[in-house]
Amino acid sequence: MPSVFLRALLLAASVLTPGSPVERELAGGGMQDFRITVAGQPLLVTVEQHGIDLTLTLLDPAGKPLGTVNTALEREGIESWLIEREGEYRLELRPAAPTAPKGRFLLKVEELPTTPPERTEAERLMTEAGLLFTQKTGEAQQQARALYAEALAHWRALGRKPEEARTLFRLAVIHQRLGEAQLMLDRLQEALPLFSSLGDQAGEADALTHMGLALGMLGRYREAIGSYDRSLEIGRARNDRWWEAVTFQNLCLTRLYLGEWREAIRCYEQLLPLLEEVGESDAEAFNGLGGAYSSLGEPGKAKELYTRSLEKRRVLKDRRNEARMLNNLAVLAADQDELGEALVYYGQALEVFQGLGDREWQARTLSNLGSAYLGLGEPRRALDLFNEALPIRRELGDLRGEGATLRLLGEAQERLGDVPAAMQSYERALAIAKDTEDRSGKALSLGLLAMGHVTAGDLNRALELFAESATLHRALENRYGLAFVLQQTGETEARLGQREKALATLGEALHLRRLSSDPAGQAETLAALA
Repeated sequence: MPSVFLRALLLAASVLTPGSPVERELAGGGMQDFRITVAGQPLLVTVEQHGIDLTLTLLDPAGKPLGTVNTALEREGIESWLIEREGEYRLELRPAAPTAPKGRFLLKVEELPTTPPERTEAERLMTEAGLLFTQKTGEAQQQARALYAEALAHWRALGRKPEEARTLFRLAVIHQRLGEAQLMLDRLQEALPLFSSLGDQAGEADALTHMGLALGMLGRYREAIGSYDRSLEIGRARNDRWWEAVTFQNLCLTRLYLGEWREAIRCYEQLLPLLEEVGESDAEAFNGLGGAYSSLGEPGKAKELYTRSLEKRRVLKDRRNEARMLNNLAVLAADQDELGEALVYYGQALEVFQGLGDREWQARTLSNLGSAYLGLGEPRRALDLFNEALPIRRELGDLRGEGATLRLLGEAQERLGDVPAAMQSYERALAIAKDTEDRSGKALSLGLLAMGHVTAGDLNRALELFAESATLHRALENRYGLAFVLQQTGETEARLGQREKALATLGEALHLRRLSSDPAGQAETLAALA
């Protein structure tokens, strides 16, 4: 029996009935609630989002929350919830972002017929998967993946193309979360023609942008840019400035991955006023802009940007992005060998992430903190931090993150003199990179494995692995990574007495470091050439 307070809330809420849709506006910080009575047939609640990303929370007749649904549809598309048990329910709608600009939604309730039973079963699977999707653990994502795949088979059997396209897209995002880049791309390539044939431009643009993300994860950055450009065209044709900003941001990030620092800076400078226009956070843009200046050898400019952004996050009380800026400042300080300052920033960032319960960024910060201790010559302390980060990465199903931490763990083990353990960590990282088709991670793992062979005295095997790593870095157009591997290759060739080869290899490394505006790297390579 509902309490008097709950009864008052239910009476205050708007009543939803089948065949009587409700269209309203909602902005960040707001909430709207509705009363739904199930008596007999199951009811399907659908929410069409237009310019706002909403979360749906359902409370049972006793006032107990049954869960929250917010799948990967950003500010457009349909969220749904199948309610089967009889009783009086309350549905709460809230914007996912507390600062979200005003948008519209269309709320409908539909009585599901008993036939065909596949329809009810498919909607049940979608609801169960949606509840799991909102959770962030790797186990929940794997369970949601299985349920969506089962629902997909039902939609295909029923010939329901809109639901098929929507389910394919959600599966793609789960593959993204699990680091399964090729599977993500495969699902999107199935979804894209469906969205196009349905005339769903928002779905089409969303699929194209996520294809860009998948291609980026696969290291196919030029193709990713082409996908983002196509998505931008659709967004501009729809006069969707918000979508233009989101896609443009991914485009800028891809320029960073390609090591095109000047192009990235120009991109971010165009992006910042666009983000301000649509009321979207500019934290990630400042992050990328600072990273580009740092890579160009202008740490002072990078620090100025990070500090400015940090002050803005504090005024906005945006704790999550405040911590991310602290993390950026820490990375910058570590790069400048200001390791004491880096430790302070990392400590502050970690405290905020722990307070927010942000497990993903806790693991990242623990790994970064361990890297700083490596720089301080404290591999034992670094090892402890990497071992603290690894279980979190695994719990979240973050395979690429796990690979990154394993590479750092190997470095710590190698410095502690445990070369066999280090080689094992590098091999595990390499296996993960291969499984997730992470070409960048594979290139890094091969390079570290090669350095392990140098330490073990197997120089010829090291050269073979360096060559594999260099080939990948060339394909990725990663000048930084390629220059580092060529430097190590040249030094190894010199140790083998291959002087002419070594001079040519180090000369190429120096050329790349000049192209990348990397003064510290240039000095290192010049010293090797001396």
